[in-house]
Amino acid sequence: MHYRPFAVTAVAVFLLTSTALAANHVSIKEDAGWIATAVFPEISGDTPVDQLARDRAAAITHKHQHDFIVWAKDEVKANGKPDSQFSYQSTPTVTLMSKKLVSLLWTNEADTGGEHPSIAYDTLDVGLVHGKPKELTLADLFKDGVDPVQTASHAIIQQLLKDPDTTDVQQGRLTELTPGLVGKFYLGDTAITFVLSPDIAARYAVDGIDMVKIPYAELPGLDPYGPLKPILGVGKGVGKKPLVPGSSLHYSHFAIHHFHPTYGTRTGSL
Repeated sequence: MHYRPFAVTAVAVFLLTSTALAANHVSIKEDAGWIATAVFPEISGDTPVDQLARDRAAAITHKHQHDFIVWAKDEVKANGKPDSQFSYQSTPTVTLMSKKLVSLLWTNEADTGGEHPSIAYDTLDVGLVHGKPKELTLADLFKDGVDPVQTASHAIIQQLLKDPDTTDVQQGRLTELTPGLVGKFYLGDTAITFVLSPDIAARYAVDGIDMVKIPYAELPGLDPYGPLKPILGVGKGVGKKPLVPGSSLHYSHFAIHHFHPTYGTRTGSL
């Protein structure tokens, strides 16, 4: 019996200062042929950033679980109960947390009978923009007049060039990343980690790399008075010297995610 692959998603979070992270709530839903487990992070602080992060994290986690359940029900209805139960696990990790800045990374894993489980990631970053809580975009982190995508793209490509197995980068076939490929990220106390689109691993030879960690000091144009102020601030060394030993690449357990979007003609940039 042929079952369609399911696209998965995931999240993580890191504790920085005083915002409280309560015990996580676990939701387990099960029916004939499938089981879906989702962990809901409980952010118990009462600042405006906490409140927005809590609401958005709950909505994102619910959507992860709901999307899998809808997919699983359709598959079972169309093809019958699978020999091995479909399973789904959505796990959040706090990567950064303070009263004014919260970041999470979800790791979502689905086992739907393929050679390997599908693993995908989702992120949430909430901070203050002009004094108001906001779900952050990459542009929110940079000074006015700085191109955030170009800056991030350059930093990521430079890091990928350090790995000799990134054939398409080494040979100049992948030279630039578009907004959709650098728009997903999570924050830590010393660096930003970009979550690459599965297409990077599937369509380009980057040897299973799915995340690239870049120290804040290696990203020119970050705004120390913007959302990153709680960890960058003035006089905290940004732009003077690296705050961590260096950048790093994260390699997925499997060289290529078995579910990925299909793109058109291969070009020098996406």
